[in-house]
Amino acid sequence: MSRGQAIGLVVASVTAVSFGGATAKFLFQGAGPWVMAWLRVTVAGVVLGCVVGVMKLGTYVRRRHDSSPRPRRSRAAWLSLLGYAAALVTMNVVFYQGIARIPYGVAVTIEFLGPLTVAVVKGHGRRDLLWAGLAALGVVLLGWTPGGLTGGREMWIGIAFILAAATCWACYILIGPVVGRHWRGVEPVAYAYLFGAAVLTGPVLATRGEVLADPRVWLTGLVVGVLNSVLPYSLELAALRRLDQHTFSIFMSLEPGFAAVAGLVLLHEGLSAGELAAIACVAAASIGVGRQVRRRTG
Repeated sequence: MSRGQAIGLVVASVTAVSFGGATAKFLFQGAGPWVMAWLRVTVAGVVLGCVVGVMKLGTYVRRRHDSSPRPRRSRAAWLSLLGYAAALVTMNVVFYQGIARIPYGVAVTIEFLGPLTVAVVKGHGRRDLLWAGLAALGVVLLGWTPGGLTGGREMWIGIAFILAAATCWACYILIGPVVGRHWRGVEPVAYAYLFGAAVLTGPVLATRGEVLADPRVWLTGLVVGVLNSVLPYSLELAALRRLDQHTFSIFMSLEPGFAAVAGLVLLHEGLSAGELAAIACVAAASIGVGRQVRRRTG
């Protein structure tokens, strides 16, 4: 695979995530955010669970004549997986609750503060503070833009949900390396999504169970689950085999802009000049932090 092809995979991943999220919001009227969140984690859990099952079957076949005892998972391994699952599933649920109340492009921009904060805190450099200030400027621009962070009680509830999603994303990033030391490949992601599907089934059936009788809901859930979870993970995993983390992070930083386009195309959520400037500030801050990380680790 060439470098250009790898970059194309990252762009395709960002596009899938952006339009998948916008598609989910477009379908909220029929199913609602609870159901869409449940369908997303369920589809991802089933698909990735099948991948893990095939991998384990292959391992079993190779070791079927090996009588040596298998190592058991430690308590730390299970606790790290539980924390990872909680962060991932909660991030999905609160993000969908948030975009049900505020413009999609604005929501993705605010959510990006999660990984950006982690990068800045781990940096401890003067330039990291500069990028943090630029991201803060972006949030301020959203606050001062008509239709941005002003819009009544529902708007502020939406902002609170997205800030919670940003916090979960930060926790997900911090827990990831710990989980990676105990679990292999897609195992933690598959188990986390299956855990989320099991936990959310009760509330979904109790509040919106009737909508699951509509086959169209399952079809849209399949589309959203593939676009938002299965496809991006597969594309990014392939791209990272060829790209360095610096280049990867730069193209991932385009997601707020892609989300704004997806919101405009699918949801007709036009953004003002101030909101577009805010998105540009956060994206530029993400790129800047990525460049700083490369200098320190390169």
